[in-house]
Amino acid sequence: MAKIIGTSGAWKSTCLELNRANFKPEKPSDIFEFLKIAKKEYALAKSKATQDVQNEIESLKKKVSQLEASLEGDIHKCQTEISTEIEMVQLALQILQDGAGLIRKIINYSRVKKHKNKLLQLKNQHKNCPRVFQKKISLAQRALEETQNNCNSLIENKCKSMEYNVNLLQNTLSSPDLAGAIAELELIESLRTLPDSYYVISDVKLEIDNAIHFDGEWLMSAQIDHVVVAPSGIFVIEVKNWSKKFMQDGNFDDPYQQVKRARYLCYKLIGERYNLKTRSIIAHKGFVPEKPSDSHTKVLTIGKVNGYILWFKDSNANDQVVSDVANWLANS
Repeated sequence: MAKIIGTSGAWKSTCLELNRANFKPEKPSDIFEFLKIAKKEYALAKSKATQDVQNEIESLKKKVSQLEASLEGDIHKCQTEISTEIEMVQLALQILQDGAGLIRKIINYSRVKKHKNKLLQLKNQHKNCPRVFQKKISLAQRALEETQNNCNSLIENKCKSMEYNVNLLQNTLSSPDLAGAIAELELIESLRTLPDSYYVISDVKLEIDNAIHFDGEWLMSAQIDHVVVAPSGIFVIEVKNWSKKFMQDGNFDDPYQQVKRARYLCYKLIGERYNLKTRSIIAHKGFVPEKPSDSHTKVLTIGKVNGYILWFKDSNANDQVVSDVANWLANS
């Protein structure tokens, strides 16, 4: 069994997004199971939210009815209580003013003023009693209307997190990242069956301090899906899992140029140092563009990659060299 270092870069990217929503898939098929559960949770949350909003509407209707039914009684009770308080303030005011001499009037001035202000305040309250209770009814009616008019948005807000989870999982299942991850993980499992002396390093990122002029452009870095280090050399592998429609749309970087540049940088950084032949492969699970006539990249379905690598029998590197190269790539 080959030694496996790292995992699919596309799978790491997919998991990173899902982890933020507290989903921890171990394999792509887990996402389908998460979606089934999320849909059930969302349906239950929506049903409960709908019932909660309906209960709130019924409660508000009941409140409006109760306020309307008790309006006259509430006004009468309020005005009666205020009238009683007015009488008490008037009596206290009369006591302060009756039979008081000049000095006593001066002494009682502030108290008289306070009672007069209180009396004015109470009379205003008495007058405004109907308005106060009408306002309570208006506020309750407004709350009822707003709840009825915004019923759907209230329900959505109550189960927004559940809906987000469903959308996240659905978008993930249809994402290019997951399609790429499925193909990359499948290839890793296939490459695992290579001989013990082979190494498979995934999601390799190469950088060079001084740019290299290659193929008419400057080259400083490359991201490689997988690199196989074998006694027969280095294999730089770009994985694609494209639909026919995606390929026909043409909204992608040229995979042949991409793997060509990656192969060259890999050779310049490490292959050349150990005099190791560095080859490029496009492994696909789906469709890829037609291979350019001047391309030396091998295009294979995932299931045929191992056979192609094992076809090279020449042994240009001993176990120590293979191990050193693999470790350098793993730590690059």
